[in-house]
Amino acid sequence: MSQSAHCPNLEIHNSHSQRLKWRSCGTHPTYGCHEQSLLQLVVCESGISRAQKAAQKPFRDFALKWVMRVVSHESVRTVLQLLLVAVALTVPSAIGAGPLHLLPPDARVIAKFDTSSNFLAEGVSSGSIGDFYYLPFGPPYTWHRTVTQIASNGLYRADYSIRRGKRSRAPAEPDLSVLFFRPPARDGSSNTMDGVNWPARLAEQLQAQQQMQRGVHATSKQVEKVFQLVEDAFLGVQFFAANAARYEFAGTHESVSFVTALPAGYPGVTESDAPQASRIRFYLEEQKGGRTSVVLEHVPLLLDGYAEPFRVELARGVDWFGFSYLDRSGAWSHTWSNTNELPQTVSALLSLMPSGQFTSRRFLVSAAPVPNALQGGLSSVMIEPSSSPHADNDLLKLRLSKAQPHAIELEWLGRSGVELACYILSMEPNTPHGLNQKWAGGPGDSNSLLVHLPMQNFPLGGGTISLHIKDLDRQANINLALVAPELLNSACVLAGLDYGPTQGLLDSIRDWLDPDETPRANGAESAYYLNLIPSHPAKNGPVDDMLDLLCVKGVSPAFLFGVRNDGVFIPGLGDLFTPVSSGRVNINTATAETLLLFPAIDPADAQAIIDARNGYDQMSGTEDDQYFTGSPDVAARVPNLSPLARSFLASADSNRFISGISTVFEVSIDVEFSGYARRYVAWLRKEAGTTVILKLRRAE
Repeated sequence: MSQSAHCPNLEIHNSHSQRLKWRSCGTHPTYGCHEQSLLQLVVCESGISRAQKAAQKPFRDFALKWVMRVVSHESVRTVLQLLLVAVALTVPSAIGAGPLHLLPPDARVIAKFDTSSNFLAEGVSSGSIGDFYYLPFGPPYTWHRTVTQIASNGLYRADYSIRRGKRSRAPAEPDLSVLFFRPPARDGSSNTMDGVNWPARLAEQLQAQQQMQRGVHATSKQVEKVFQLVEDAFLGVQFFAANAARYEFAGTHESVSFVTALPAGYPGVTESDAPQASRIRFYLEEQKGGRTSVVLEHVPLLLDGYAEPFRVELARGVDWFGFSYLDRSGAWSHTWSNTNELPQTVSALLSLMPSGQFTSRRFLVSAAPVPNALQGGLSSVMIEPSSSPHADNDLLKLRLSKAQPHAIELEWLGRSGVELACYILSMEPNTPHGLNQKWAGGPGDSNSLLVHLPMQNFPLGGGTISLHIKDLDRQANINLALVAPELLNSACVLAGLDYGPTQGLLDSIRDWLDPDETPRANGAESAYYLNLIPSHPAKNGPVDDMLDLLCVKGVSPAFLFGVRNDGVFIPGLGDLFTPVSSGRVNINTATAETLLLFPAIDPADAQAIIDARNGYDQMSGTEDDQYFTGSPDVAARVPNLSPLARSFLASADSNRFISGISTVFEVSIDVEFSGYARRYVAWLRKEAGTTVILKLRRAE
């Protein structure tokens, strides 16, 4: 640090960056701090005397006021902003970093806000895109949102659009259309915000979030590709409370780790692997030379800790990468430590050098934890790990270069299909569920609100949605093998297995389920599986994916998926059992093969039950179908039952395994937009007055 020869009070600091920093001598209190310091540096270093400075003071005052007035003018600020944009576009390419692509704001961010909210405001609203993005420069944008209730009791359609300009009008065709199911509250009040200033309420809710993240939506294509991979991973998040430690959602400010079903085409996932339940992690890693990279790792859940994960660098030269998490109460945090719950929304912030521009993105977590009552547990697909887990970035470039056109529209059509399925299931009464009801593809009640609601080719925003809903309670729960091994024994008999193989399979599956490491006479525990290549431990917990059973000693693909023998199909375990259900078989939807799992029911009894269920026309899914409230009702109303079957169905013991209602449903959502198609699969749990999404994933 040195003193000026002309002004001893002026100190000049020579920093390592060769930039001069000055400190005011304090002799001109009229000016602002910055202007005064700059003026003192110029005046004192030019050798002007104090008397000459005093004579020039009025001119300096006038000049500074004129400059500040010009700079504060709105048109001048706009010109300066455009100059900043031009610099941002040209400087990176000039230094060899590639051009910076300025992307317009995306309507998805408003849809994501509505998805994570419990209310909707029917009507038209609009506002500045600054409500969602921090835009220090660039042209202004206005968002438009129109919400219409298209069916009674909470089914809404929201149309979103974003247009350039401060006072733009809503276009005739929206950028994005989404369905939302927001049922009325149980006390009869509405969950909408009729009569409430929605933009003002929006600003209140976003204020806390904007204090935690302020990002610029002007980014490179590389950043967008990184965020697309993060979004694909969050779409299939899974959490089973029966094995919460293995499904832990761990989030810090610089990394996040969770379990998800990865689609085919994802880096490191082939067509034969998908849908693959894996532990996935995004984090920052320091590379040689002090630069940092965003890294993606994933490994099949069962092999977590036993095999090296697939690893790929998503972006190099990272200036900033961080996460924040929104809980169900609406509070944001930089860490997620709740081991029994999932966040509602995750927000990410990414900045790459040399541009230094920040980009923020919100990711929805659609899943809810599968409770213990549904017999859930560990989900994994046992595959042999790649011989080269450290992939070259060319693999990532190949994956990203083949992105499906209209991916945004297809994804939100899929999400809308889930909302439509939730609405349909919630509108069905909590009475016996049968195959002639609307959700099952039947005609339904002619007086129901669902009668005119199509489940096939439902039109939305230029695309279509088609639903196929199947209840999982039509099958027995595989996790009951510990308390009711006779069900699994009957499945072996149906498959035509002899006594020896049957006992081996029974013991191996029960050892896979039980919590101990003591093998049964013909079974296997971790000591056996850890000697395999690749090695893995025994599950020692409930099954939540039937593909888990391919890891069990003695279980073949034919035994799991079934086989056709001399033109006759022999059902496999996957046709008879499910990993998630209420634990009781719905007698109104079960197949004849499922009914044969109960030892007291023979083929003639099973056919008699189905004939009585089909009604007079003997066709399933028609208006004259008959419902049963439970097993005692079957024993009382079905003729021609054998004495053994009637006695079993009339007993209290049968109520443990048979009911007349369904609780968990699997929904296949087929969507189409501009000639492109995609399928999503979801698990839904029906509760009183509403439906909960347990799992959602993309299926290829």
